[in-house]
Amino acid sequence: MSGAALNIQGVLAATGWLADVYVRQGEFDQAIQLYQQVQQVAVGSEDMLDDQGTTALGLSTIAYERNDLDAAEREATRALELGTRRANDQLMVHATLMLARVLHARGNTAEAQEKLRALVAQTRQLHLVQEVLAYQARLALMVGDTEAVHSWYVSIAQRATDLPRMLQERQDLIVARMLIKDEKVDAAQELLERWRADAQQHGRTSSEVETLALKALAYAVQSRETQAGKALVRALTIAYSKGYQRLFLDEGEKMRSMIYDLRIRIEEQSPRLRDYVTKLLAAFANPKSEILNPKSEFPFEPLSPQEQRVLRLLAAGMSNPEIARELVVSTNTIKTQLQSIYRKLNVSNRDEAREVARQLNLL
Repeated sequence: MSGAALNIQGVLAATGWLADVYVRQGEFDQAIQLYQQVQQVAVGSEDMLDDQGTTALGLSTIAYERNDLDAAEREATRALELGTRRANDQLMVHATLMLARVLHARGNTAEAQEKLRALVAQTRQLHLVQEVLAYQARLALMVGDTEAVHSWYVSIAQRATDLPRMLQERQDLIVARMLIKDEKVDAAQELLERWRADAQQHGRTSSEVETLALKALAYAVQSRETQAGKALVRALTIAYSKGYQRLFLDEGEKMRSMIYDLRIRIEEQSPRLRDYVTKLLAAFANPKSEILNPKSEFPFEPLSPQEQRVLRLLAAGMSNPEIARELVVSTNTIKTQLQSIYRKLNVSNRDEAREVARQLNLL
């Protein structure tokens, strides 16, 4: 290989490394720009397939954090294809883990678990096996299989192998979740605070948000509602400008309930934070089934059939008088119904109502 080619690969490696740092810092837009630079140079070159695959995996990670599951799946599939062509075990394992995460996020948990079992069987490098086993344990926690999680915990406690620091953190945060589940909250808080301080010191925004969210869950187990609220508001405040969603969504119903209970406090803060929480609650919802069953728990008070009709016409760009003529009611009636819609959706204007309606598939 020529010196020029080696130099290009060195630049690409450095650019990709910097993009990965930006991802950990939550600077997603900067990371995307760098990944795109790598793609532009590396595309079409057989010598740079690893760079293309790593870039695809980074883009998949960002898409997943932003809850764009289609993009996450597309980029992870490309990363897996490139990793397979290069026999790059690390790339193949990480891409498959991402695909499993997407499957679970879509509700296909059994398929995700089967994918992980197959991955364990075919993975040879010890640290990669441990990464797969860690996500298996995380998935087991999500579905309430505490026995599997405790078995995993015993297995890692018996190993004296030095682990990469990021894997240590991942394992410890799963252990913290297990301890919270077991109501061993003091031990969980000690573990979480250590990693929170480390994440803050080293600028790992995603880890800081995650540990704060888990601390909030731990406080809630102790019925320390004030401390739980403070930790969760802090996590949301850090997260909203970055666009994180899955860090909260993956924690499930208890997290949704806590965020819902914080709505009034959050409304008193910035409009952007309020809008972010509105979108999060919408993302937690299963809109089609929830709307059909008003008795089910829903992040917003359900709209009446008439309010849904008004909302659809509003989203179509019609003015209040036009909506009134269409529905054969007075303009004042439409104004009253719009006020009710805004209140129920926790928005303050037509544009926000239209956006939330799209999020909830109400249109």
